[in-house]
Order: sequence, then C-alpha cells, then structure tokens
Amino acid sequence: MKKRMKKTWGEWIFDIVKWLLMALAFLLTLYPFIYVFSMSLSSQEAVLANKVVLFPVGFSLKAYQTLLENNNILTGYANTIFYTVAGTLYSTAVTLLGAYTLSRQDFIFRNFLTKFFLVTMYFNGGMVTSFLLIKKLGLYNTRAAIILPGAVSVFTMIIAISFFKSFPESLIEAARIDGYNELRIFASIVLKTSRSIIAVVVLFYAVDKWNTYFNAILYLRDAAKQPIQVFLARVLSNNSNSLMFSDSSQNMMEQSTLVLQMRYALIMITMIPIMMVYPFAQKHLIKGAMLGSLKG
Repeated sequence: MKKRMKKTWGEWIFDIVKWLLMALAFLLTLYPFIYVFSMSLSSQEAVLANKVVLFPVGFSLKAYQTLLENNNILTGYANTIFYTVAGTLYSTAVTLLGAYTLSRQDFIFRNFLTKFFLVTMYFNGGMVTSFLLIKKLGLYNTRAAIILPGAVSVFTMIIAISFFKSFPESLIEAARIDGYNELRIFASIVLKTSRSIIAVVVLFYAVDKWNTYFNAILYLRDAAKQPIQVFLARVLSNNSNSLMFSDSSQNMMEQSTLVLQMRYALIMITMIPIMMVYPFAQKHLIKGAMLGSLKG
C-alpha cells in the first residue's frame, strides 16, 4: 500500500483561497437572482419599507396575477416563444448543414467559404446598412425580420465544424457503398450520432433568440409583434405606470404600491423559462463544447 501523500501548507492555503474565491463569486452571482425573486414574492408593505434583504418577507402573488392579466405581457410572451422556437430550429438547421459541408475534405470550396465566413466575425456593414437591407427585402415590420437575418453565428458554426471533422470517415464511406447520398448520410447517420453538438448549437441559439431585443426595436414597428424583452426594457426604463396595468381604473395608491414589485416579477417571468433549459442540456453541452473546441 502506498502511503497517502500529504499536502504541504502552501497547497492547503492555495486550496482554501481558491475555494473561498469560488464561493464568493458564486454568492455574488446568486444574490441578485435571489433578491429579485424575494422582492417579487414579498408582501407589498415589506417591499415599500425596504425590509427585503435576502429572503421573502411575507408572501403575495398579486404582482404575478396583475402581470398575467395584462394583454401586452401575454402577447409579448407568445411572440418571444415563437421567435425562440422558430428561430432556433431555422438557425440550427442552417448551421449544422453548413458546418458539415465545410468540414468535408472533398469539398473544393471549403477553405474559401470558411475564410469568407470568418471575415464576418470582424467586419460588418453596420446598423444603417442592415436596416436599409431589411427594408429593401421587404422584411421590415415582419416576424421574418427577427428569424431570417443573422441566422448563422460564425462562432457556433466553427465549433460545429471542428466537431464534424472528428466524425469517423469509415461510417460515411460505408454508407456511400450502401448507396446513401450525402443528404441521407447527414440525416440518418451524422445527426443521430451528434447529439452533443446539436445540444450545444440549440442552446446557444435558444438563448440568443430568447434575449432578442435590439433587432426587435430596430425592425418591428408594430408592438403586437414585439417580444417580451422590449416590453421589459420599457417597463424598467419608463417612470410611467401605465405600461404595467391593463386596467386604468386602479387608483394611484394601488399602482404605486404594486409597480416596483411587478417589475421584479416581470424580470423573473422573463428569466425562468430559458434558465430551465440548462439542467436538461448540461451533460450534452459540456461534452459537445469540449469536443468542438479541442478536436480539429
């Protein structure tokens, strides 16, 4: 039996400092979330008296109830879900098809197109040019203006290209011998054995589409087509309470009591759905990101 190696005092001190710093970073990251959550659930009196420090003081769901009665909230939420689902599916399909094509050694334009895409990571036409292009294409104030432009993230595509380069060539050759064409090889063999990178791509795009804000302000004039993030930004930056209440008959005292708490509740409503995706995709996310970044 080998004797267990003992740590030196320097190693103990290093480990202690390391864990303390990690714990501090964790608390600093977690505290704002807990605080917002507690403020949204605390009683109105506790919120106005600034009694909430960490955990909820009292309990009230009136802020959530009032928000869910607001048609603007429900419309914005439905728009966000649509943009996230449709945009993620479209971007994922385009990215995976492009990444697989650019990973093939027998594709003669592989190097040229890869460099072409890389240029867009460092240079772009700017906001004015993009706006004029959207108007010329007839996409202004349409839902397609959120889904179609910027369908591919070059960074995400590079990760996918690196992953597909490590795909066993023997499987592809065997499929070709069996009479499979390239599209069938991609759909029946490559995708079925690439769940990790698919999870990475889907998660990256889902988070990006869920947080869509600037493009929605720039390209969508109709408020009925705007996502919840635009409404959230207006609520947080606007001193008027009219955006928060669908019923204008509520008295000013009740509005002033609820408005601050409703802002915190709206933040939670916006954050929670996308946060729930991470636990289910964590295993594939770590595996796919590591494979995509280390293999080439």
